[in-house]
Amino acid sequence: MLRDANIGEDFQLYLSCFSNNYWSSLFDLNLQNQDLDWQMYVQQKISGQYKGLYRYIVCSNNEKYGFSQIFIEDEVTGRGTLTGGILPEFLSKGYGSAGLFMSLKIAFSEMNLNKVICNVYDFNTPSFSLLEKAGFKLEGILRQHSMNYATKNLVDTRIYSMLKEEFDQSRLAITMRKLFS
Repeated sequence: MLRDANIGEDFQLYLSCFSNNYWSSLFDLNLQNQDLDWQMYVQQKISGQYKGLYRYIVCSNNEKYGFSQIFIEDEVTGRGTLTGGILPEFLSKGYGSAGLFMSLKIAFSEMNLNKVICNVYDFNTPSFSLLEKAGFKLEGILRQHSMNYATKNLVDTRIYSMLKEEFDQSRLAITMRKLFS
């Protein structure tokens, strides 16, 4: 299930993700930047107020598994960006799929978005494999788009998307409906 994020209650969850080297190397390369004011950056990521940004916690029975964020980029076209992460100890156990499904359900049903975009570093095989299995389409690759501060190399960013009309018949939605019906 997804619930609204509460900064006071969920701060440790975010901190666990952002401070984990494995997690941060896959999901947020800025955390590897030695020149970054780490505390301020993490605080802004966790509690910054932005119009059109919605934060959720992936959880079940008071156990927290990760988070997701939906940012409505353009209300006219109904385009939004989905980001998120699962705590390292829960990776590859189905929580990412469940969180992705619930996030998309909110994005398409409640927020009435037409298109959801996910940006993934080219070396983050688990994330783009999840998106591809879920039914997202690769729209393109932004070459040498991000800096990997740990390796000092520029990395490509893959752009994936799913349209509202594709969601109900996606492999992810079909699988999750079978599991929860």
